[in-house]
Formats: sequence, C-alpha cells, structure tokens
Amino acid sequence: MPNGVITALLSVPALKRLLIRDFACNSDTEMKLASKMVQNRGKKHHCLYITYDGLLDPLGKTQILPYLAGLARAGYRFTILSFEKADRDPARIQALKHDLEVQGISWVHLPFKRGRFQGVLRMLHGSRVVRRIARHDPFALAHMRTIVPAVIYAFSLPNKPFIYDIRAFSGQWVDGGRISNTSFAYLFLATLERLLIRWAAGLVVLDQSGADHLRAMYKPRQPLRVIPTSTDLTAYPQSHSIKPILRDEPLRFVFLGGARFPYLPYEALKFVKGLVGFGCECRIDFINERDHDQVRQAVQRASFPVERLALFSLAADEVHRQLGSYDCGLVFIADGPWIRMSSPTKIGEYLAAGLHVVGLSGIAALDRLAAESSCVDVLERSSSGCGLLSADQAADLVTRLRAPKRPFAARHLAQKYYDLNQAINQYVDLYQQVLS
Repeated sequence: MPNGVITALLSVPALKRLLIRDFACNSDTEMKLASKMVQNRGKKHHCLYITYDGLLDPLGKTQILPYLAGLARAGYRFTILSFEKADRDPARIQALKHDLEVQGISWVHLPFKRGRFQGVLRMLHGSRVVRRIARHDPFALAHMRTIVPAVIYAFSLPNKPFIYDIRAFSGQWVDGGRISNTSFAYLFLATLERLLIRWAAGLVVLDQSGADHLRAMYKPRQPLRVIPTSTDLTAYPQSHSIKPILRDEPLRFVFLGGARFPYLPYEALKFVKGLVGFGCECRIDFINERDHDQVRQAVQRASFPVERLALFSLAADEVHRQLGSYDCGLVFIADGPWIRMSSPTKIGEYLAAGLHVVGLSGIAALDRLAAESSCVDVLERSSSGCGLLSADQAADLVTRLRAPKRPFAARHLAQKYYDLNQAINQYVDLYQQVLS
C-alpha cells in the first residue's frame, strides 16, 4: 500500500538489513539472468514488459499473456518482468516458463511477499533487474502495466522510450478508501503519475472517459490509445451452440473475479435475494481464487440462503468454458470519479459467453453499453449501494434474461468492443508508431 511504501522509505537502517537479506535470497535469479537474456538475441525490436500482476494470477492469464502472445506473433521479442505470489506452485512456474520459451519470450519473475517493507524491496529489486536486462540484452522499448512498474522503470534510470499502460489512475486508491486525497501518499503518487504521463512515449487507457480526462488535464502530444480489457472470443461457446433457457429452469447468476473492495459481493447478494423475494427461482455462483473469506462474510451479512450459492475457483481456460452455462453476469463495483474510468475484465468475458450483464450505475463503460443494448442493465444505487429492483423491474429483467436472442446480442457487443484481436492490433499500431 502507498502509506506503507512511504513509511518504509523513511526507515533506512531497517531497509538496509532487509535488502541484504532479501538480495541474498534472490541471488540465483540474479546470476542466471544474463544467460537467459542472451538466448533470444538477434530478433528485431526487443521489448521489456513489466507487470505488478503475476503471470499466474487471473489477470496474467487473461489480460497479459494473450496480448503479448499476439505481439510476439507480430514480430516483437519480449522479456517479461513480473511479481509472482510467493505461494505459487514451482511446477506451474516451470510449465509456464517452458511455454513462453517456445514463443520466444523470456520471463524473469521476482517474489511478491506481503510485509511492511516489501513494497520498497520490490521496487528496488525490480529496478536492479531492469538495469541488468538493459546491460545484457538491450531493449528498444519498455511497456509498463500500471503505475508501480512505471516507477520501477523510472528508478532504473532508463534511456529508452516507454509506453505507460494506465490500467488504473492513482486516484482509484482514494475511491477505494485506501488513502485520502489530502494525504502525502496521494500527493506523492499523483505527482509521479503526472511525470510518467509527460515522460511516456505512448499512453494507453481502458475507456474513452480516461482518454477524455488525459486530454483535458495534460493535452498529451504522444500517441494515445483506448484499449479496453478484451478477451479471446474463440475460447467461449459460440452463440449457435447456446441453448435457450426453458421457462421452468432456475436462472443462474455468476460473480466472477475479485470480491475485495471496490467489488461489492454483499450488494450482489442482496440483489439476487431481492429477486428470490419476488418469486424468481435463481441462484448465484462466485468464481474466485483468493477472496473466499470476503464472500463468506458477505453471505453471512446478507443472510443469503446458502443452498442458492456456490463458491469455488477455476483455471482461466476452464472459466471460459463454464461461463456459457450461466444466464447473467454481475458487475457490482463501487463508484467514484476515478473508478468510473475503469474497465472491469468480467464485462467482456460475460458478453463473450452470451450472458446478460447487470451492474451498478456510475461505471462509464457499463452506462454506455446499457444505453446501447437490451442485454446490459445498470441499476441505480440506493443509499446502501445495493441497486434493488421493484417487482415490475424484476419481472422485466427476468423476461429479457430468458429472451432467445439474448446470447446473440451479447456476443455482438463482445465482438464490437472486446475482441482480443482488435486490442492486439491497437497495440501493434502503437508499438510501430513509438518505435518509428
């Protein structure tokens, strides 16, 4: 967290002791780095990609690796620096490393550990590794996913252009209640963000609202692309294979992905419980990797009937196959001036699987989709944020959920806005423009 980073930076003696200990633990990674970098030399346009999300995290599987695989096919050679959760299975790491090597992609990973000083250690370790990569296998372009990797890159004192891929503005920490907009931590982050935006050779945002914000605040002269969180449409059941819902079948809702704030599992449960109260036969499943305790707490708080709920995790490829068995995907997320410019990954995934989408108002992408299509609904937030429906609204929603043409309408939206191939083409164009 930002406050922890600032506090740790002020405690130099303790930081030095941790650095000595942790650098020693990672000596094997440092020693092997040079030989790993040399293996793929000679190919045009070597690019460095830094991500704070691990490649084995759900976002790594859906929002990093597919994009980089597409860019690699377009002729770019990558070295990826990521931070992997310390409890990841070494066998999974080795399997992914082999898969990446087959694609000509080098992967350097550092451990992601929780603790007071770990944020500082990650930035310092990352900057050190970036400098080693630059010496052993110079890159022509760096691609930074979010602000922390961009700071890591800046700390490495680079002399190569970089793309700042703004998956979330620093103000989202304020919207999420982690820091206040008058705190030193926020002023520090906002200053860094402003500098990174000015220094970047190319910029990427998730939504048109983010592009509008940048143009109004910074008037950027560098290339700017709007690339939402997209998905591989071929990984999902095709529209013609989706069977219509029978009138006597219960409706199946799904809440995919994280359940920590800013995501709102309690509000989603209250919404489904409200439908049950109107006589709708339905249930909800939570597909989640690490936030099971948060979901259970929300279930208890909402007094939700446990027989209408399931909580489990699935591998990314299995998620794509299973989503088609649901009828409606839920995107219940907190609002705020910065969060509204986000693009929750699950929107494109739900639509690609042919699902109706229900969310709360205040997210720019959802509001636009709801105005355009009958297969996306945004609910007005109540004082409790639940977005409950009246009896008539609930009946109308159920009718549209059971509409035979609903899967086709949802897939059409996915093809229009969330096609992975379109996103990759956008990145290729941006790379070409920056490198030229």
